[in-house]
Amino acid sequence: MVNVLESIDLMVDEAIKDRRKFKKLISGLYNHNMQQRFISAKALGLVSKRKPEFIKSVWQRIFYAFDDAMSCWGVAEGLGEITRNMPELRGKITVLLNRFKRDESTCQGFIWAVCRIGQVDRVISSLY
Repeated sequence: MVNVLESIDLMVDEAIKDRRKFKKLISGLYNHNMQQRFISAKALGLVSKRKPEFIKSVWQRIFYAFDDAMSCWGVAEGLGEITRNMPELRGKITVLLNRFKRDESTCQGFIWAVCRIGQVDRVISSLY
C-alpha cells in the first residue's frame, strides 16, 4: 500500500509532466473529502516549491479559477500552500486569503492556510 507522502510525491511528479494531471490535482481541491483536499493542497504546494516557473506559467489561470470559485472548499488551502512555497506571490495571495476569513464555510481553510504560511513566514502569521 502506498503511503500518503508517496502518493503526494507521485501526484506532484505527474502534475509537473502532464497538464491534465495538474488539472486533476487542482480539481482535488474541490473534493468533498477533507483529507483529499489537504492532500491536493499539499501537492500543489510541492509543485510550487519544485517548479515555481511552472506555477508562474499557469498562475493567471489558477488565479482566475480560484477567484471565480472563492466559496469552494480547498481553495484557501491551495492558495496557502502556494504562498508558503512562493514568497514572491505572498502579497497578491494574502489579499485573496483575507476573503476566506469572513465566510463560515471557508474560514477553516483560511486558518489552516495562515498556519501553514506562518510555519515559514512569521511576519505573515503576525498579521492575523
